[in-house]
Amino acid sequence: MKRAFVGFLFFLMLGPATLVAQKKAKCTVTTQSGTEFTGYIKRYNIGDSMSGGFKLFKDKKKMWLYPGNLKKVVVNDTIVYRSLKDRRGDKSLMRLLVDGTPISLYLYSSKQLGNIPGENLSTWFVSEFYLEKEPEALTYVDIKELRQNPEAFFPDAPMLQERIKATKRDDIQLVAWVKAYNNTLEP
Repeated sequence: MKRAFVGFLFFLMLGPATLVAQKKAKCTVTTQSGTEFTGYIKRYNIGDSMSGGFKLFKDKKKMWLYPGNLKKVVVNDTIVYRSLKDRRGDKSLMRLLVDGTPISLYLYSSKQLGNIPGENLSTWFVSEFYLEKEPEALTYVDIKELRQNPEAFFPDAPMLQERIKATKRDDIQLVAWVKAYNNTLEP
């Protein structure tokens, strides 16, 4: 009886570990020179920060890939990251949220580590949004500025501008606004 109980506990502890270890995401990488290769990322989670680079596994080899060497990363054939300069001028991998014309929307997410008063060492994520109106030309989106001056971000869309100005702070819908703007300017 005792042996069966210990075996059951061992199974409970080992079971989730093997499930996590099997989690892989297919990844296709395009370098700055145009070379393309495919591998996988272990334990990929869309919420994780890839802004500073990541480990790619290919043929039982591990490669560290950094934004400065990359052009584009596609995970599971659907999630696209591009290597672009953030507002500090550093190349980072940014996730494409809306791929549109004339504006595309990107999310830059970075993991921060530090001390918060009253807490021990803490980890948190910082998210920044960027609009791309021209290739490789990004505009940082300050949400407060966007709500006060939507004309600067979405010209030629007066109805959308009024909707943005009427939005409360907790009801920000940036993805929907970018899609609406792109739809209003479709030929």
